[in-house]
Amino acid sequence: TLTPKVGDGVFGQLVNEALARTEAKLGLTDRGPKATASTTMGTHKTFGIDRAVDGDDGTYFWSSGAPKVGDEVRIDYGSPISVGRVTLRQGQADDTSGDMISNGVLESSTDGTTWTEIGQVEGRTLVEITLDEPVAARYLRVRATAVNKPSTWVQVREFSASVLPSGVTSTIPATAGTSPGSVADRSLDTRFTASRVAGDDDRLTWEFEARSVDQLTLVGDVSGTVQVRRGDRWVDVGTVDDRFASRVEVGGDAVDAVRVIFAEGSTPDIAEVIPG
Repeated sequence: TLTPKVGDGVFGQLVNEALARTEAKLGLTDRGPKATASTTMGTHKTFGIDRAVDGDDGTYFWSSGAPKVGDEVRIDYGSPISVGRVTLRQGQADDTSGDMISNGVLESSTDGTTWTEIGQVEGRTLVEITLDEPVAARYLRVRATAVNKPSTWVQVREFSASVLPSGVTSTIPATAGTSPGSVADRSLDTRFTASRVAGDDDRLTWEFEARSVDQLTLVGDVSGTVQVRRGDRWVDVGTVDDRFASRVEVGGDAVDAVRVIFAEGSTPDIAEVIPG
């Protein structure tokens, strides 16, 4: 019996491409601050370190040899940002082994001198760290803590942080690895998942600088009433009911906050709230 399968790495690439297309259709193309990258390792041919932060999962930095203890890949956002999630993609695919820092730590810093560990690599090509609370960081790095096999060099396809905006709160605690702020980080790859079913008057609120909003798109599984704040008054603008992407019309007025009053008995799981 022949069992068909997707070639090594192809499935993960297809998923990433589909996610990128969906984000583009929803207008989620601007992820905020851009980083520059540097490394203590040499570069193989033309596979420069800038490829680790070019936003293209199909390109990669490739070192010219195996990493030594203390070797690193570092990204610099220029000034401190509020980091809620860190993603490191090594090798040539998320779902296969390959050239990578096999044993290492992810660390953050505000000044490039004092570092705080936020996660470990441990032989994974895809490392995703969601922090319980956002941290202020200008720099992030992955640092080798043990030597690789001599034949295993390092490839980094993408190294990035998700910036969690302030002003997003929920009356329901988030499950581990998710955060209320993720609904406003312009990424479908992160989310807020409620840790319990909603009770009477449970809600998620996002406050921001006043802007003109024509419509709101909610992506995820969420039921309830959507409201916006105009001045000091909350106004109902529609309801949502467990659809992948629900849209409600706001009308173009200036608003400075959005909230969803969850349907009692529901378990909200929201990837993004998108003002448009």
